[in-house]
Amino acid sequence: MSKFSKFITKREGVIHAWKNGVRARTSNDSLSTDGTHLMSYSKLIGLRLKSGYTIVGNYTAKAKGNYHASHTTSVHVGLAAQHANALWHPLVFENTPHITEHIGDLPF
Repeated sequence: MSKFSKFITKREGVIHAWKNGVRARTSNDSLSTDGTHLMSYSKLIGLRLKSGYTIVGNYTAKAKGNYHASHTTSVHVGLAAQHANALWHPLVFENTPHITEHIGDLPF
């Protein structure tokens, strides 16, 4: 398997691959990772920093404001949040310098 191919697995397998910095996707591409970015369809829902620290954006109905994505994305967020180091409000997740660009580790 080349370094550019992805393992096809179930949702939980994609989450574990992301936690370990490995590429994976579900058979229907609804959840995928390049080992750094965790994607629900085309929405970025999680990041793995160089240190291995993982952050998930809380795109569920529980986040205050109008940030809830689709039901499937909400399920993906819930699964990822169980294994992530941090669950951030979508505004923080999207607007923290150096996080969305994955430049280095946490800036604080």
